Amino acid sequence: MTRRRGYRPALAAATAGLAIGAAGIVSAGAATPSTSRHLPSRSVKVVKAVAPVDSSFFNFEGSEQGWSMEYGRATVGLTTGHAYSGKESLAVALTGADNPAIMSPGGLTGYTPGTVIVYHVYEPAGLHVAIEPFAEDGSWDVDWGGTFHPASGVWTTIDWRMPSLSRGLRFVGMQIENGGGARGTLALDAVGPAGSISPTTTLAPSTTLAPSTTLAPSTTLAPSTTLAP
Repeated sequence: MTRRRGYRPALAAATAGLAIGAAGIVSAGAATPSTSRHLPSRSVKVVKAVAPVDSSFFNFEGSEQGWSMEYGRATVGLTTGHAYSGKESLAVALTGADNPAIMSPGGLTGYTPGTVIVYHVYEPAGLHVAIEPFAEDGSWDVDWGGTFHPASGVWTTIDWRMPSLSRGLRFVGMQIENGGGARGTLALDAVGPAGSISPTTTLAPSTTLAPSTTLAPSTTLAPSTTLAP
């Protein structure tokens, strides 16, 4: 399958005069020196503590966890309508004929070459699309993990293996083949390296898919012959 190229959110931001840092902070130029006076030594600035984020596993509880649209006719958000684990999942609403793709944030850990990555995808009844997981490396090369056809009305487990990477990993993602223009909302949940899901988590039933394989035709054997003594 052909992936659309050309539009890059990072490059679009750069052409608008913005600088994107490694931590994802966007600035519009040099900082302006402060003219305010120093606060008295007894003044204290209170900063809310933030728990560290597990950059290997995504359960989409309370936020999209940095996942976003990369290109195409679709939108992303949270849904409580379906969840593989917990109460929420990432909703991908298809809005027209296209092959849209969603992408993870950068800075992932545990996504090394050869590692099996697991996606859980819910396709509602009546919607028939193909799912293509992928990884984009530091050289902007895209490596596809296969083409999968989820079962309708149930959660489908998609296993794919991380490829060799040039200059590290930028992000992983998922392209949705929707050239027919079907409209509907897929759900993505419990994404991460195999084994990263807690065994104490209550999971929804699912069907595990592997890329289709062409099998050699079977051979019909002749019946055995009983020999005289």
